[in-house]
Amino acid sequence: METKNIVLAVAGVLVVAFFIALIAYNLDDSVSETEDSSLMNDLGMHEAYPELPEDNQFIEESGDEIVSRFSSGSGVIFLGFKECPWCQRTAPLINQAAESEDVPIYYLDIRQERENESLAYQEIVRILSPHLPKDEEGGVRISTPDISIVKDGEILWRYELDAVTEAEQTPETYWTEEREERAITQFKEEMNALQ
Repeated sequence: METKNIVLAVAGVLVVAFFIALIAYNLDDSVSETEDSSLMNDLGMHEAYPELPEDNQFIEESGDEIVSRFSSGSGVIFLGFKECPWCQRTAPLINQAAESEDVPIYYLDIRQERENESLAYQEIVRILSPHLPKDEEGGVRISTPDISIVKDGEILWRYELDAVTEAEQTPETYWTEEREERAITQFKEEMNALQ
């Protein structure tokens, strides 16, 4: 009987030790995931937008953070997604201007928000609706890249492409060297409102 109690006590101690080790392992694992996650965020924009330098001005934000920035915050807000060729060509240009002016660019993957039909997406559409073109049914949709400069919750400026001719239907044909220089200059001038 006494041997049985000793065996049960030892088994109990081993079970408790196992669970403590398991919890400690999971805590270490979650810390590593958090560290990896922040590293991913640091490199995420460069990986998603390879033409951006690794050290760039983009800061990824959640849909709720972007809604808050539109409602009462300030900054350059870039709504896009990595599969968008127009976003890929525009991101390095606005990054160059933002580096020059030492201004961050707040980024949201708007496609993901739209696909998830998030409340944040609906609110962003509501906020931007006076600035968005209407379709045949009177609805609005955000075209990318969508770039705004906001100060204290007021939209001061919105980026618009020049009129696109039939021959300029792709970013490669649209973005001439002259247009790139003009866009960078315009981005810098508009970013001055945030100083």
